[in-house]
Amino acid sequence: MEVSFFTDLFKGLSLEESIPLIAEAGYHHIEINSLPYWSPQLDLSSINYDRLDNIKALLHKHDMSVIGVASFTDIAALNNAEREKAVTYCKHTILAAEYLGCHLTTSMFAGNSIMPAEEQEASLIKSLTELSAFSKQHNTQLALELYPGSYIDSTTDAIAFLDSHSFDNIGYLFCLSHIAEDNEDILDSFELAKNKIIHFHFSDTQVGVPGHSHLSLGKGSINFDALVQRISKTGYDGYLTIQIYSEMGNLVDIAAGNRIYLESLIKKYE
Repeated sequence: MEVSFFTDLFKGLSLEESIPLIAEAGYHHIEINSLPYWSPQLDLSSINYDRLDNIKALLHKHDMSVIGVASFTDIAALNNAEREKAVTYCKHTILAAEYLGCHLTTSMFAGNSIMPAEEQEASLIKSLTELSAFSKQHNTQLALELYPGSYIDSTTDAIAFLDSHSFDNIGYLFCLSHIAEDNEDILDSFELAKNKIIHFHFSDTQVGVPGHSHLSLGKGSINFDALVQRISKTGYDGYLTIQIYSEMGNLVDIAAGNRIYLESLIKKYE
């Protein structure tokens, strides 16, 4: 297992400004914030290959790699034009990931808990069928996470959905803060999902409290020691991405402190 860093702690800065700071915090791997609604540091409404070349050069200068490109568009939208626009954006993340030497994109199950679930699921399946095929063409995987208020809003439902459909390059993104808001037991959810998990987002929050946070590790109520031990026992050899943005202060020091905390747990259970 290795630690990576989600760039959205620095979302007030450009990606080019963020990369040197993340390197200063001791990281060698990043997951890029390309979420359209979340001050994206790499807006992929269209692809600017000149900019991607500049990013590649900057990453090389700082001995860093991209391990994931994150997006969140409504791939379960009932309006087909909106759904197709969402799918196009996801395809751009796949192309950008491939160009940056990365084989993972991340997104969310999307939809919402108010609209009809069966219709949203049909839209989601249509989108994922297209994205799965496109990902295979470009040698990437897609990891999907829960988001509070989506029509799929529990690990149980997420795993049931993934088990019901044969998307062999689509798996579960185990996002701790999102799972915790649903008042799930983190360790129980991990045991349920572990055969489908292909990526992790690590942050802390108070389990079961509405309006989750993405706090530094150790500032909430998640038992990271027990979780990392469980993950280690499975033989997982991917990345644990630290995604913290509910923090203020010296952001480089915050990023570095979280890296040291998580790396110490990984080493403990190697």
